[in-house]
Amino acid sequence: MEIDSKFMRGLFACAVLWPVVLWSVAAQPAQAQPPEEFHNLKVLPKDISKDELIETMRGFSMGLGVRCLYCHVGSEEAKSVWDNDFVSDDKPAKQTARMMMQMMREINRSHLPKLDKPATELLKVSCATCHRRQTRPMRLSQTLATTLETEGVEATVARYHELREEHYGSDAYDFSDRSLRELASTLSKSGRPEDALVFVRLNLELYPESLRSHVTLAELLLETGDKPGALASYERALELVPGDEYLIGKIEELKAVNP
Repeated sequence: MEIDSKFMRGLFACAVLWPVVLWSVAAQPAQAQPPEEFHNLKVLPKDISKDELIETMRGFSMGLGVRCLYCHVGSEEAKSVWDNDFVSDDKPAKQTARMMMQMMREINRSHLPKLDKPATELLKVSCATCHRRQTRPMRLSQTLATTLETEGVEATVARYHELREEHYGSDAYDFSDRSLRELASTLSKSGRPEDALVFVRLNLELYPESLRSHVTLAELLLETGDKPGALASYERALELVPGDEYLIGKIEELKAVNP
C-alpha cells in the first residue's frame, strides 16, 4: 500500500540520518553557561533567579520580535549568547526597555487593581500587549501612513503587500478591511482624496463584499467630482444590504441631479 511504503521510507530515512544527527550534536563545542550572578540590574530584582531572568528576557524577545542584541552589546558571531556583554548600558534600547518595564510594573501594580473588576493573573499588561512582535507598536494604518509620507503611494502599496505576506494570520497587524479604510479616511481629511482612492480600491480588491469600503469609495468619488462613479458605488453597496434607507436616499439624490 502507498501508506505503508511512505512509512517504510520514513523509517529508513530516520535510520540513516539519526546517527548523523547524534554525531552533529556531539561534535558541537561546549556552550558557555549563564553566569551564577547577574550585575547592573536596575529594575529587575537583584536576587532574581537564573531561570526567572532567562524567562523574562525571552518574554521581551518574543513580545518585540527581536533578539538579545537589540538591547545588549555583543556580536551575532559569538559562540554563545552568554559571550555577549549583558552588563553594558551602551545601547539606548536598553535604557528604553528599563523605562518600559517600570511603566508596565506601575500599570499592573497600581492601576489595574483600581478597575471595577478585580485584577487577576490573566489581566496583566506585558510587552506583547502593545508591541505584538513589533519594536514600534503602531497600527497598520499608522505604519502605512509613515511610509506614504516618506516614499509615496506606490511604495506604500508595495509595503502593504509585503507586510500582509509576512504577518497575515498573526496579531502583529490588523489586516481586516478596517485598516486601509482608516488610512483612506485620514488622507481624505487631510485633503488628499486621490491618494485615498488608491487605498480604498486596493481594499475592495481584497474585500469586494466590504459594505463600508463601497460607501467610502462613493463618498471619495463625490469629493473628486465623479458622480456617475459614486452612483455606481452606492448601487453596489445597496446590493449588499437591500432596502437600506440611507443608500436608497443617496442613490435617489444622485439620480435627481444626473437623471
